[in-house]
Amino acid sequence: MAQATFGSVLLIANPYSQNGKCEQIAQDIFRWLQEMPSWTSKVDLALTNSPGHAQEHAEKSATYNTVVALGGDGLVHEVINGLMSLEENKRPLLCIAPVGSGNDFAMTLGLTINNAKQALEEAISAPTALIDLGKVNDDYFMETLSFGLDAAIAIDTIERRKETGKSGMALYLDSGLRVFSKKQDGYHFKAILDHDHEIEGVEVCFAVQNGATFGGGFQICPAADPKDGKLDLCYTYDAPSRLNAIKLIMRARNGKHVSSSIIGITTFKHMHVAFDPIPPAQIDGEKLEQAKTFDIEIVPRALRVVVGSQFFEKYSR
Repeated sequence: MAQATFGSVLLIANPYSQNGKCEQIAQDIFRWLQEMPSWTSKVDLALTNSPGHAQEHAEKSATYNTVVALGGDGLVHEVINGLMSLEENKRPLLCIAPVGSGNDFAMTLGLTINNAKQALEEAISAPTALIDLGKVNDDYFMETLSFGLDAAIAIDTIERRKETGKSGMALYLDSGLRVFSKKQDGYHFKAILDHDHEIEGVEVCFAVQNGATFGGGFQICPAADPKDGKLDLCYTYDAPSRLNAIKLIMRARNGKHVSSSIIGITTFKHMHVAFDPIPPAQIDGEKLEQAKTFDIEIVPRALRVVVGSQFFEKYSR
């Protein structure tokens, strides 16, 4: 028998993804992987049943060669935090089968979206890459971290997706219009980047990115590269009017917002930021515990992941 490509596999799946459809998808993928002895030596299935459960499963994955995360960005966020609790030489390879509502991290990696079987078929012959992760206080993130009204929009999408069935850009835009119709004041911030670069202003957008997109494809930091050893920051110097804020959201779909006179774009390795008042905060599309101050840093070459065939061409610089 040929040596397995994935070796021993732990399949971690969120059965509630895609409005509860993912449980059957997970069972089908589990049986399918078991029938592929040239790819896998063994396969175990771990279904999540509560917040934090995926992280718990990943924390116990040191005896596996590969962890397959079947779900959306929220599940992947938990899995990477579990993997990062392991010693570096004991972390399994991470393979993502993205079937969530946003899938921004999967887009960053160049993976097939919302077709788990196809994504895994492609993964068998796909390259792998060591990617950076972000870290805020003691929490790792793989794609996005934001504060203020931008974060309020991301948090609003959690409930809106249940109410409307929308996903991706349509969901984010719907929540954006809803949030800005209620409040347009920003949050004062003062940040020190890399210990000597100070920025200050009033923000409606303060987004830290490891990959380019959030909200299902909005190009908030178009130049972000998950293997360049830096995090990217997009922020507003001042709070725009409600109309201009909505225009900025629309322009961010294609990354054109960066030409606005009230938008700042920069990169950093470490940041200390203080807000007043306490802002809403989100991490990889999930609600983050609110606070006035945060320490944010890059963790270079933190995790080996399966990537799409165009990944290295896209991030060749």
